Amino acid sequence: MTEKPDAGEFAARRKRAAEAARERGLDGLLVWSDGSIDAFHELFYFTNTTSAFPWVPPNPPLVTGCEHTGLIITADGASTLVASNYVRDDAHVDEVRVNWNLVEELVACVGDLGLGSARLGVIGEVFPYSFGKALERRYPKLVLESADKLSAELRLTLSETEIDLLRAAGRVGIEVVNAAIAQAVPGATEGQFAGAAAARAALEPGCVHWKVMSAAGPFADRFVYDALPTWNPGYVYQEGDPAHGDFFGFVNGYPYDLARSWTVGGDPTPEQQHVYDGAKELSWTLARALEPGISVGELHATGWAMLREWGLRAPLAFGADEDETGEPAPSFGHAVGCGFLPPYLASGGSWEKQTVNPPSAFAFETFVTDGRGNYGGYEDMFVWTESGVECITTG
Repeated sequence: MTEKPDAGEFAARRKRAAEAARERGLDGLLVWSDGSIDAFHELFYFTNTTSAFPWVPPNPPLVTGCEHTGLIITADGASTLVASNYVRDDAHVDEVRVNWNLVEELVACVGDLGLGSARLGVIGEVFPYSFGKALERRYPKLVLESADKLSAELRLTLSETEIDLLRAAGRVGIEVVNAAIAQAVPGATEGQFAGAAAARAALEPGCVHWKVMSAAGPFADRFVYDALPTWNPGYVYQEGDPAHGDFFGFVNGYPYDLARSWTVGGDPTPEQQHVYDGAKELSWTLARALEPGISVGELHATGWAMLREWGLRAPLAFGADEDETGEPAPSFGHAVGCGFLPPYLASGGSWEKQTVNPPSAFAFETFVTDGRGNYGGYEDMFVWTESGVECITTG
């Protein structure tokens, strides 16, 4: 069984966050999360807990923000969790305050901690506007500033425990993908394919399957079937259909994130195989390029050069076509740790000059075409330690 971080590791994370906040001239941090799979990781990283509730319309003063959970980290690293009701038994935090009227509790907590005139860095894009306005009304001298990049920088550097958790998540991801592709046979539906992935994930302790994004047959010119759900439940696979799927979820808070392409019921044509192979080669080229101090922009350029060498490009379905001036595709993946996180491997943007170093981990991916009607996607996850680069999603 894979070991999980202990209370000491969570305390060390909060201490590093407090130090980073002080370096930025902040008096503390307000870390915020909701119960959705998309947005629980910032708070989970610091506390090992998040809300179990879905969104519920507020009914003040009885219920406000029951799907949310917040954490205040003061300048000395002390931590106070505010939650509506649910807090995991194995949450690691100094103090817990519970109130169904969560906005009321947050306002009181800020005052009790002497932060009414502080500069607080806010981590978490899901922090509610109404909560911010309530703080502003009660504490007009309080300043809230975005600190999402601080969180991303901290989570980018992994502990040995985190690397082991990623390896374990990768093993689950392989089984999820294999279960789904085994159902992608002529006469089966794409709904059965997506359902097989979810069914396999449901058997795994600590696993929350997030999503399958897929497309096949006449829809294979896009990365994802453009509707809700993100697959076509009624589409019946035909022999020879090109197909691709992107699978992602979390095991004990750490992701599996894989994409694969295949031909339903038979062998791909040589042209299809070239595209499939090229998409995979992009992922592995980027992994082989990892060396201490390489920048995000340099990694992106390496991937783009490889695609051009293979006569491939990234189509509009993945974000942006290569235009007439040769402007590169937007992204070839992202970092992983406790959640999905920057840097995104793209040209331009605030992370382009950021250098990366071990220990860290990445999911390298692309969706490509040869421009002659053949499309393919591929993604693998890699952990990078002082010992080298290891793919954790082969199988």
